[in-house]
Amino acid sequence: TGTPLRVAIAKSNLGQCLFALGRAAEALPLFVDAAAAEPDFGPDHPALPRIWNNYALCLGGLGRGEEALALFERALALSRRLYPGDSPDVALNLHNLALLQNLQGRPAEALPRFEEALAMYRRLGGPDHKEHHKPRRLVRHHQRRKRGGRPDRYGSALRTHGPSGPRKRNRHPSHDPDPGGVAVPLPGGPAACRCRACSRSP
Repeated sequence: TGTPLRVAIAKSNLGQCLFALGRAAEALPLFVDAAAAEPDFGPDHPALPRIWNNYALCLGGLGRGEEALALFERALALSRRLYPGDSPDVALNLHNLALLQNLQGRPAEALPRFEEALAMYRRLGGPDHKEHHKPRRLVRHHQRRKRGGRPDRYGSALRTHGPSGPRKRNRHPSHDPDPGGVAVPLPGGPAACRCRACSRSP
């Protein structure tokens, strides 16, 4: 909870804001600095997957897909270690990784991750939750764009769906299955999310 950790988290959140405004080139050095502070966090700090996720989104938006994939893989691996079983953070990382793989023309690799994310969202929110069908809708959307012969870069997908999902929703960012960044809570903040999804009885 020391100063270097707080500075790194603040840089990541500022980078996310700049990226949301379409200023990815300005956001990138902030993400680089935040990721470079990894030794200050320790090997399994829960802020790291979100920092890597935001950094990867920026890299993908700048056309650096292979670097983005590597970061998404790291974020997913650590999220799985931190949150065994079903978790909104794991589902979000699965979805972002699958989205980028699909946009890179690797649907066979993306499909099982989309399906795992979809199943996880269903278990987390119940069978009638309106968010459950978004991963499949996104796959169909990008497949239609490819059949239509239009370019389908990761950056264009981020502009289409927004960096944190449609603005009309008012939900905890870690529950958003859209391809988007998530704000990283500062150390010493609320111990748990109080949104309805988190407080719902199992």
